[in-house]
Amino acid sequence: MKKNFVIHPFLFAIFPVLFLYSHNIAQALLSDTYLPAAILLCCSIFIFLFFILIVRNSHKAGIITSVIFVLFFAYGNIAGVIESSNAEGVTVGKDHYLLPIWGLLIGGSIFFTIKTKKDLTNLGRILNLFACFLVLFSLSKIILYEYQTRDTLAAHIQETGNSADNSNADTVMPQALRDIYYIILDGYASKSTLKDYYDHDNTEFLKFLTDRGFFIADKSFSNYAITGLSLSSSLNMEYVNYFSDMKYAGVLKNEMIANGKVIKFLKSKGYKYINFGSGHKPLENNKYADMQYRYQLGNEFQMVLFKMTMLRSTESLKKYLIGNEIKNRILFIFSRLETVPNIKGPKFILAHIVSPHPPFVFDREGNMPPEITLEVFGNEFAEKDAYINQLIFINKKVKELIDELLEKSRLAPIIILQADHGTLSSFGPHHYKDDASLGNWYRPNEYQLKERMRIFNACYLPPDGSDLLYETISPINTFRVIFNHYFDANFELLKDESFYSYFKARYKFYNVTDQVKHD
Repeated sequence: MKKNFVIHPFLFAIFPVLFLYSHNIAQALLSDTYLPAAILLCCSIFIFLFFILIVRNSHKAGIITSVIFVLFFAYGNIAGVIESSNAEGVTVGKDHYLLPIWGLLIGGSIFFTIKTKKDLTNLGRILNLFACFLVLFSLSKIILYEYQTRDTLAAHIQETGNSADNSNADTVMPQALRDIYYIILDGYASKSTLKDYYDHDNTEFLKFLTDRGFFIADKSFSNYAITGLSLSSSLNMEYVNYFSDMKYAGVLKNEMIANGKVIKFLKSKGYKYINFGSGHKPLENNKYADMQYRYQLGNEFQMVLFKMTMLRSTESLKKYLIGNEIKNRILFIFSRLETVPNIKGPKFILAHIVSPHPPFVFDREGNMPPEITLEVFGNEFAEKDAYINQLIFINKKVKELIDELLEKSRLAPIIILQADHGTLSSFGPHHYKDDASLGNWYRPNEYQLKERMRIFNACYLPPDGSDLLYETISPINTFRVIFNHYFDANFELLKDESFYSYFKARYKFYNVTDQVKHD
């Protein structure tokens, strides 16, 4: 009995989703794959059935469908390679040149497949085997990663137990527990960086905060250059340089963000942990949270997947399929944060807002800009006007939020507004080249390091906690000060230091404290 079934078009349709997830498993959630995989599978079935009606041959219809999906997803990678290899100002790789060529490739492939008189049964069988191999290879990587990282995670959980610090187990419970808001504004630069690198005076916003009682740490710098490292450090009140000696540091990093020592300490004091999904793995679907606010669309996985396709060439689709959802996610977080004071009991609220970091989806008034770039690791910070426009709108939303929280809260809350790292406008576009002669990205100079590591850092510690803060405080000491003051804990303040690493070698740390500290 001959087996002439056709499965390769459906496997080729979902393979890009599995491939992307398997290569970003430490940063993405498995649930991120469900919606795009379902959409692509449905599209492949529709296209396959459509061409069966036209050619009356399942093998031809399958080959046409597979070609469409392979070229559809290959487009983004080819366009990216061509553009990144061009000299500045050369437009050979721009979408309006490449798109017609790709259209001809797809059209020509369809025409040839329909017109050929050859029996394509064997080719279909080969494609079945090849597609099965690709899908199974990606699935095996996913399964192997989950299996191999279980021991790393189990050892960490056993080592840390349920306490933030055993030496501080017998802390004093204050008579009234204040809500604690930890709001991370991703990529929010320091006042000096905004002035020196972006020619923007942020005094009006900072004055608003000081008028409300905030302490502005004008000379603060980040402890790490990458979001995951910065958050795993601040939420555990410790340096994480030991990641460099670990095989599966990524899985431990995510665990330390999702259920860090800060969270454990506060839960042991009766706090309810409220998590706001940011689109990044450890904080998107947090099993340790007592309550979660999640906006399902507009995450980084969907954005990268979109960039792999031909749809990236269409500005309207790029704006409204992806950009609009990123925008809605940020607005969703701000709107839901305003309702948190209505929840009974003491609360620790963790909200990572991926803004003013790119992509730039807001102008100064909160509208979508005429054009957006779906990038997070390129030279987007060099789009200085776009960055400042988005920052100004975020300032507006933060001011509205602060007034709401202060007005609605029964007891004045503790509020931490903090960046995870600075900006990158001085780094240039060569992040993909491992070339020491470039002088940036891998080993940036002092001018670049100051931009990347100096951050916005503001704390509201009523009624008198601000007296314990200092202008050079870094995130690693934030909760040490808070816990010592409000819970009579005994956390020793650590030396404020800054460690740079590049995201392609994120666990190779360089101590850059002397280069980035303020005069």
